[in-house]
Amino acid sequence: MASLTRWVSARRGSVNPGREPRPPFIRVARQILLTGNWLLCYLECVDIHTLDGLTRVLQASISPVALISGVGLLILSLTNRFSRVADRLRELIRSRRNGAANSRVAAEIGIFLLRARLLRLSIGAAVASVLLASVLVLFLFGMAVLGLQIAGLGLLLFGISLFSLIASLVLFLVDMRLSLKALEEELKAE
Repeated sequence: MASLTRWVSARRGSVNPGREPRPPFIRVARQILLTGNWLLCYLECVDIHTLDGLTRVLQASISPVALISGVGLLILSLTNRFSRVADRLRELIRSRRNGAANSRVAAEIGIFLLRARLLRLSIGAAVASVLLASVLVLFLFGMAVLGLQIAGLGLLLFGISLFSLIASLVLFLVDMRLSLKALEEELKAE
C-alpha cells in the first residue's frame, strides 16, 4: 500500500516529467514474468516492521501451516493403527508360545510384522513432512527479515515436504492392503 501511495504522489508531483513511474503491481508482475518465481517477487523488499510486510509474510506461511495441521491428523491415525497392530502381534506371539503353532499363526505374524514396519516408515515420512514444513515457515520469516533472495530453497523444502507426505500416504495404502490380507488369513482358519 505504501508503494502505491508513493507511486500516486510521484505521479502528481511529476518527479521525473520525461518518464512516467510504473505502479508497483506492474513492476511485480514484470518481475514474475522475467524470473518465473512468484515467491521471490511476493517476499521481495518486505519490511517486516510494517503491518503490510508482516501480512505478506504470514500469507506466504499459510500453505505450510495448513499442511502441518493436516498431516498432524494423519500422524494421529497412523500411530493408532500402529498400536493396534503391535497389540495384535503381541497376542499372536502369546498364542504361538501357548502351543497354537500352526501355519496360519505364522503367516499372520509375518503379515503383522510387515504392517508394523510399513506403518513405522509411514509415520516417519509424515513426521519428516511436518518437520520440513516447519523449517519452511522459519525459512520464509528468515527470508523476509534478512532480505535473502533464495526462494528456490523454499520451493525445494515445500516440494520435499509434499513428496514425504505422498510417500507416507502410499505406505498407508499398502498397509491397508495388508490389513485385508491378514483378515483373509483369519477367515481361512474358520
